[in-house]
Amino acid sequence: MHDSEHGCALNARLYVMYIPLRAREGRYVVERTIARLNIEHFQKLLAKETDQTKRQTLVELIADEKAKLAALKDPKKQKDRA
Repeated sequence: MHDSEHGCALNARLYVMYIPLRAREGRYVVERTIARLNIEHFQKLLAKETDQTKRQTLVELIADEKAKLAALKDPKKQKDRA
């Protein structure tokens, strides 16, 4: 194998490893954004809702979304720890 062939193979291997990390970063951003938007939406509904059953449901939905948000880990920080 020539040096130039080795360089291409090495670059290709690094590129393949780079794509999954970028995909995880994108997924992380989307999931966190959705959770934050859901929290905002449910909080607005809660502020206007008077029915206690519906209010309790909204409180639970907010808690669920906050738990999702807390559980989502930044892939960049995970990579730094590895």
